[in-house]
Amino acid sequence: MNERVEETRPPEEQFPTGLQAPLPPARQPRPLAKRAAQFVVVAAVAAVVVLLAGSAWVRYGAAAPTPAGTPLTIQTETTPAFTLPPGAGWACPDAGLVPVRVTRSGSELVLVSSTTGDQVSVVWPHGFSARLLDGQAQLVAPDGTIVAREGDVLSDLGGAEEANGFGVCSIGEKTYLP
Repeated sequence: MNERVEETRPPEEQFPTGLQAPLPPARQPRPLAKRAAQFVVVAAVAAVVVLLAGSAWVRYGAAAPTPAGTPLTIQTETTPAFTLPPGAGWACPDAGLVPVRVTRSGSELVLVSSTTGDQVSVVWPHGFSARLLDGQAQLVAPDGTIVAREGDVLSDLGGAEEANGFGVCSIGEKTYLP
């Protein structure tokens, strides 16, 4: 009887040091599947970037909500001065405006210096509005938040002097794109 004895060695001893045993055909990666997986990942990342960019555009490019009450006239940027790409930052100029009191002159919301009583010309960021509601003037931010009411003193306006008035871009800790 001829018996044949096969010697079996552990896998690490079957191939010289540094070489790896080939994978069986069923386990070898398929180049097409690998490329398809990479494409799916890139497409998913691109979709997220597009969604974020769209939400930033809607946030900064949308018009102010229509407030209830009678509209009052204020001077604003007619269109956004610029838009930021996703993830970009922007800083409001550091100049501060003297404390001003919110008041009304006819159908216009105006600001007057708390110290001199002189009217101060201000340009509000795009999307700000003013209204007369229940006999009181209100300054409204683009998101609908009431920023100030008639009689309030604003002492924390930031921005920079422009050709047609002080260009406001921050109120307290809140910064607005011009």
